[in-house]
Amino acid sequence: MIEYADLHVLARLKHWLDAGQDAWLCTVVKTWGSSPRPVGSLLCCNAEGQMAGSLSGGCIEEDLLEKLLAGKLALGKPALHIYGATQDEAERFQLPCGGQLHLVIESFPASAFKADSGNNSVKAKISQLVARLEARQCVTRILDLESGEFTVADTDRFQHLRLEIDPADPASSQQATGTDNSATASSKQAAGTDNSATAISQQAAGTDNSATASSQQAAGTDNSATASSQHEAGTEQSDTKGMRLTQVYGPRYRLFLIGAGHVSICLAQMALMLDYEVLVCDPREEMISQWPLPGVQLLQAMPDDAVKAHANDPATAIVALTHDPRIDDMGLMEALKTDAWFVGAMGSTRTAAKRRERLQLLDLSEAEVDRLQGPVGLPIGSKTPAEIALSILAQLTSLRQQPAYLKGGVEVGLEKL
Repeated sequence: MIEYADLHVLARLKHWLDAGQDAWLCTVVKTWGSSPRPVGSLLCCNAEGQMAGSLSGGCIEEDLLEKLLAGKLALGKPALHIYGATQDEAERFQLPCGGQLHLVIESFPASAFKADSGNNSVKAKISQLVARLEARQCVTRILDLESGEFTVADTDRFQHLRLEIDPADPASSQQATGTDNSATASSKQAAGTDNSATAISQQAAGTDNSATASSQQAAGTDNSATASSQHEAGTEQSDTKGMRLTQVYGPRYRLFLIGAGHVSICLAQMALMLDYEVLVCDPREEMISQWPLPGVQLLQAMPDDAVKAHANDPATAIVALTHDPRIDDMGLMEALKTDAWFVGAMGSTRTAAKRRERLQLLDLSEAEVDRLQGPVGLPIGSKTPAEIALSILAQLTSLRQQPAYLKGGVEVGLEKL
């Protein structure tokens, strides 16, 4: 079965630490402009140059790895590093539309773990992260950037990543964000809500147009030294006093399909591209045996049993696609009682009305029947299996961007998955 992004990266980090290898963990904590990867994206690498995960889709990974292996970043404690702080740098790394990436980089040297043991050791806490994710549960990690120490705690629901400044230390707040002395600007930057394009470009680079050339050089952004800035790409923010990173890792979104027909094949293929974990259930042996797509978990089972065993999960969407009421209704009857955040069924408006009438005769409440999305998919005039699949994924994608669309404690605005 394919691992989802957080689990893949953290499991690889755990493997390297268990093997006694030096390793690093990098996290996207802020983006400006267009960015190829969302906040919360992870990458880990080891001293042999092996990597897992992605921060930019390939724009900055090679340069970052070179710096880490050369010992230029995150020496002794976490570092806050910025790519795209200047226009020259954004063009060099081909960051789209003047985009910037703010990274927190942590080092995990093997020498530090020789005496590190017990339930509170770094390796034990990384193991706890992996175990929770393997069980499709959420887990919170809080990193103190000043000391490099972090804690891990189980949690019930996903929350977006937060990079916070200690409110008890105003001086550290200004230094850490690289801002001017304006209290208003400082509060906006700490919340990541300053919409001024000019302020963004200046503050993210740690510069001020009123600053002297020497202050620009200290920030590593002197435009008169183009060659030097390109040679030492990226801007490292050395003062991380009072800074705290809180990140909740959660399960990959799961798509549970009832029926192994042509629409399911198209939908599964597209969903895999969007990093869903895909399960396909069909009681018909001939349908399961001819399934052509790898990377999908196939379940030859009755849909109600399969739903109870594999889809009672607040990160799961369930879609019935057989057009056979004997199969679809059986699965939907159970699906509408689960914690799945989305339940839908394929068919015309007329078919959907008849389905609702049948479900209302079963052991389902009116509220449970009202959860059913049918006809499933956005109304884009879809006719072919591929078009129907596209409309379904478009609906799921749209709902996932609406923070108010909640079910069972899962926030559908989950951007890292």
